[in-house]
Amino acid sequence: MVELLKTLNGCRAAAQEAARDEDVATAFQEALFHDWGDGVAEVEQALESAARLSHLHGSAMFFLAQEASATQALVSLLSPLYLHKQGRGTLQVEEWGRKMFAEPHVMAAIKEVTNKFLESEEKDGHLIDPNVWRNLQESGGKVALYCTFFGTVVVNLLKLIRSVEEDQFSLHLQEFFPILCSLVLVQSDEIRKAVQEILQLQVAPLLQVKV
Repeated sequence: MVELLKTLNGCRAAAQEAARDEDVATAFQEALFHDWGDGVAEVEQALESAARLSHLHGSAMFFLAQEASATQALVSLLSPLYLHKQGRGTLQVEEWGRKMFAEPHVMAAIKEVTNKFLESEEKDGHLIDPNVWRNLQESGGKVALYCTFFGTVVVNLLKLIRSVEEDQFSLHLQEFFPILCSLVLVQSDEIRKAVQEILQLQVAPLLQVKV
């Protein structure tokens, strides 16, 4: 399990580093120019379109997809461990050992992904077609921005938060609540709905409020 976790984190780190590599970006751009042809008109058209295409093609698109996939795999791996409930006839220490192992990795993923998502949406959200936010699963990967590629990952992390036991949620309320407040205003209806469910199912009982 530890080795698998290291591998996934290594994939994420490698994708992040490659996305920042200017040599790799240049190679992708040269491949794009090659597809336009060798004529003067074609090259000029490619140059004029380079800025517009920067969010639709090239290394950013490829490596964001790799990072998002590795992060989603990480969440899928950790979720059953963190949400595991103690069964009858089992030792409490053994069961809680799974949660204790998963907890720091889950919290780190929640903080990193949501913070980067919020920064990306605030910076580049105005560039995105509103239709992209209507179905993150189908359209989120069409624009090479962190907030579009990781929208589905954010939703799955929120579903994880919604599903934790009350004592787990209470333990991290100081960390969860600011994240929920920040996500209230994002453009994605799917994310806002997930936040609403957490407020109803997790926060309201702590406040002894019926919804």
